[in-house]
Amino acid sequence: MNVTLNVPNNMQAGVYDVKLFSIVLNTVGNVAISPADVTAKLTVKDVAPGDANGDGVINVTDVGMVIDHILENTPANFVRAAADMNNDGDVDVTDVGLIIDLILSDEGAAGAKMRISNTETDALDPQ
Repeated sequence: MNVTLNVPNNMQAGVYDVKLFSIVLNTVGNVAISPADVTAKLTVKDVAPGDANGDGVINVTDVGMVIDHILENTPANFVRAAADMNNDGDVDVTDVGLIIDLILSDEGAAGAKMRISNTETDALDPQ
């Protein structure tokens, strides 16, 4: 199960403990399941728009990662917020073009930063 948490831009970068409890999920057949409570690590860090792998460098590797994501082969270290260059909520070929434009403009390394978060948690098994 993936959980998306939106964090405020003024949240300090760092690692936070997050506890998820009283979780109720409904399956396609509308059967309620309740996975065990879990503790997760929320990592908040700054990344530059276009830095789709979060390595601090905007280059052709980021373009490849966005293309992989579009082709439904999303790499594990994919940073969706950084890949969505036009902030329209979709990661698509427009974002690929914008990352390429950024690389060719030589502004990739000096661009603005954004605050993103990533959650790592134990697997949630229905009980």
